[in-house]
Amino acid sequence: MLRRAASIISSPRRWIWRSAAIEESYKSSKPLYENFSPESAPVKRFERLAEFVYESQSQAAFKYGMVCGCPCASLGSEMAGQEAGIRAKFEDITRRFERCYESALGDMVADKTLPKTTGVGSKVPVAA
Repeated sequence: MLRRAASIISSPRRWIWRSAAIEESYKSSKPLYENFSPESAPVKRFERLAEFVYESQSQAAFKYGMVCGCPCASLGSEMAGQEAGIRAKFEDITRRFERCYESALGDMVADKTLPKTTGVGSKVPVAA
């Protein structure tokens, strides 16, 4: 068993295992993003996001004695520059999150909670 684990870790295709770990991390937070629905008020969506992160980190702190952070972000940011497969998986998951945030922010602009100059979906701020 140990020999098998060592061969997986040192395998040139180990990014596949790491990519699967990133996807699994995303799936653990997927229920939140399924509830990040346009049917809810946009501010409420972000409040639920904060509650989810707080709850999951509180549970981890209780279980492990420390806050563990996000395995998807940790592994993705550490390995993305080294392995194209990890970078592609991390970008895929990041885009999924971005769509949720952009939708809620766009709704906040539409209901005038945020100004039109917010620049939702743009990498450059919109001029006033």
